Amino acid sequence: MDVPLILTSPHSGNYYPEFYKDNLLTPLKFCYSIEDMYVNEFIEDFAQNIDVFLSKYSRAVIDLNRNIYELDRDLICEDVKFDTIETLRVKSGIGLIPTQTLEGKIIFKNKFNYEQFKFLKEDIYDKWHNLLKESINNKLSTFERVFIIDFHSMPSENSNSCLSDFILGNINGLSCRKNEIDFLSNEIKKFGYTVDLNNPYSGGYITKNYYDKRRNVETLQIEINKKLYMNEIDFTKSSNFQLVKRNIKEIIKNFVQHIKNDMEINIAAE
Repeated sequence: MDVPLILTSPHSGNYYPEFYKDNLLTPLKFCYSIEDMYVNEFIEDFAQNIDVFLSKYSRAVIDLNRNIYELDRDLICEDVKFDTIETLRVKSGIGLIPTQTLEGKIIFKNKFNYEQFKFLKEDIYDKWHNLLKESINNKLSTFERVFIIDFHSMPSENSNSCLSDFILGNINGLSCRKNEIDFLSNEIKKFGYTVDLNNPYSGGYITKNYYDKRRNVETLQIEINKKLYMNEIDFTKSSNFQLVKRNIKEIIKNFVQHIKNDMEINIAAE
């Protein structure tokens, strides 16, 4: 089932290097609260037929959905020669190495040294993104188009207001065609879920960075409300988890068929 589709879940990892855990002053629970727990299980079954990119490491260790330079300089030792950019995310504690969580601020005993940061950058971040870039290029060489769906989860409440079950973000209409986002929105609604578009999440670094109209690369971010499938307090799966997983699997399968139909139409038109 080779199609020009790539699925990603950059925040669903749960592994912590020993040097990271040894450097924590705050409870590991703080880190758990910003992970996209279990999202990898929604899409990992497609890995046999579709390029699927998951993360082994926790988002708290390093955030793959950030620009590599989007880093708080105070987190790394002075002898680490590395340019950084101070964005609003960095100022808010949600940069490349997060320090702010739903549970509170992550506090480290010491700054990360050269070897530790080198591992985070080269062995985790660079390796993951290089493999994704390779997959995009391979898809383009075969199909001359690529569609990337970047899966995430979100807390059930945002600034004391309840969020929809799913939020689809395409950079406010920029990163994928209306036809594609409308199709996925309708498929999700068929299962009785509520859907919002681009509010309050319109897409992160992966959605923005890999979208390329010139090369025919489209991207879409999907946020799944955690209340649908897990307990947000103790981080356990709810009894609804398997149902949500089956629904998402069906939605992806239908989208794959949608892409195939679109490819057949384009071939017939040539």
